[in-house]
Amino acid sequence: MLRVPLLCLAIFVTAWLEFTVFPGHSYLQGDTQLYVPMLERMDAPGLLSRDLVATNPTLSLTAYDEATLLLHVVGKQPFRRALLAQEFVFRIAAIVGVFLLVRATGLSHLFAFVVAAVVNLGATVAGPAVFLTDREPLPGPFALALTLLAMGLLAQDKPLLAGLAGGIAFLYDPVLAGPFWCVLLAAFWFDRGMRVLVKPILPLFLVFVLLLANLAQLQPGTAAEPILTRISAQLVVFQQIYTSHLYVSDWPAGEIYQLLALAVFGVWAAVRCWPLLSGCFRWLVFGTALCGLLSIPLSFTLTDERHYLWAARLQPARTLIFTAAASALLFALAGMRALLRRSPFESLGWFVLLFLLPLSRGVFESVRLSSAERVSQFAVAFALAALLTGLLLGFASGGARFVAIAAPAVAMFALGYLPGLHPASNLPTPATIELAQWADASTWGSSLFLFPDADKAGYPSVFRAQSRHGLWVDWNTARGVAYSDSAAELWQSRWKSTMQHGFSTDNLQNMLPLPIDYYVLRRRNELAGARHAFINRDFVVYEAEDLRNTPKPLRLNP
Repeated sequence: MLRVPLLCLAIFVTAWLEFTVFPGHSYLQGDTQLYVPMLERMDAPGLLSRDLVATNPTLSLTAYDEATLLLHVVGKQPFRRALLAQEFVFRIAAIVGVFLLVRATGLSHLFAFVVAAVVNLGATVAGPAVFLTDREPLPGPFALALTLLAMGLLAQDKPLLAGLAGGIAFLYDPVLAGPFWCVLLAAFWFDRGMRVLVKPILPLFLVFVLLLANLAQLQPGTAAEPILTRISAQLVVFQQIYTSHLYVSDWPAGEIYQLLALAVFGVWAAVRCWPLLSGCFRWLVFGTALCGLLSIPLSFTLTDERHYLWAARLQPARTLIFTAAASALLFALAGMRALLRRSPFESLGWFVLLFLLPLSRGVFESVRLSSAERVSQFAVAFALAALLTGLLLGFASGGARFVAIAAPAVAMFALGYLPGLHPASNLPTPATIELAQWADASTWGSSLFLFPDADKAGYPSVFRAQSRHGLWVDWNTARGVAYSDSAAELWQSRWKSTMQHGFSTDNLQNMLPLPIDYYVLRRRNELAGARHAFINRDFVVYEAEDLRNTPKPLRLNP
């Protein structure tokens, strides 16, 4: 009787540990720096009316904005809380999805829970820059988690619930939900046994396709483009500089070979645990993994060779994360199968491969012990694999078997404090928060700010999201305008005329004729004889009109 409540509690605690310890979560440290200004402008069109990112939204093919705005407006939640709440719920969905998939193989609740917790520690595919468990609250990770849930529900013979989860995933990100639906269509066509299971789901899919099409038509600021629109030569160069992950030919050296090696290891693991795998499991896991591998030549053809704009926007190569997810799941199952056969050394090997995935971008990358950091990562993976093997083998029966659930928790804390696994933090400093609060309360919503001495730092983008005020230009904006010729050209022009040559008082003086309302400098670059509009520990703000009236030449405070 207590099994279900205890299981729910264990899943909730695991999701909470993943959310707070490892992989953790972040806000305004990645692409949310671009999405939040878009959401702010949709919520209040008078804000950010001159900002390049906010006025060139890229949310037309997702319900991410509608769902977040609903929580923001109806639920009275700030955007940060609305996005992080969705992220936490979808972390739970991913754990439940993997748990249900493992249960479909006949393994016990304990084994299934341990596998789900460890698989959701994450994996990285560096080429298309995607993560199995992303730290940022973005539409792609939300769709991936819902797709895993849909796969688990279908493996448990819950077609309508699976169709609902897969349909909502399609609304969040049709590309990352696409492999699931492609596999279902193929199974319906080729497998008579699967046809009965899939048939009730297909009408649901049509409903969600029509719903997403309607939402895309209602998206403000979105103009219809011909399907065969090509990327201009200038924009190709721009994308290859600032968003190189869009192009397979620009991926890190050896990335494709590592992905193929990962797939080969996955196939080997599948052979070792083949008797556990049902027909539905095989369709779902192998089918989505194959879709991920096929996305490499597809992306190369459509983006690198044909330069279709829609292909660059959709980024089909992101589905490679399903190949990584399938390999992680199969490594875990092969390890469990080896334990059941009392082969601890084989089990240890599979678990080492499993724990290496959250530590690096590919299996071969981690086992190439060419630096002290990689040696330490491999040692941690080996130690965690030995702990998991020992706990599962030593407490395989009796009440003590539940001690094995400690292994995922130990792994989260070990990886959470291992140097080099977390990206460099762009957490807003108190001075940045104070500056944003002043700008939000004391300046017009359409005001434009420039941080002339910020170079490529991320804090101007954090300021934009927190203050709801536009930037004339900053480095991170380049990623947000990479799908529009006019916006990319404007960004390049602004960057070249203000930021490219670094900060000096002469450059600042030459910027004064530009339609910029406020200039924000670090305190070390405070100007002599100029009246400031705001000052705190780290920043000093000057109104453009005051700088124009300041005696020339502009000089720094001695």
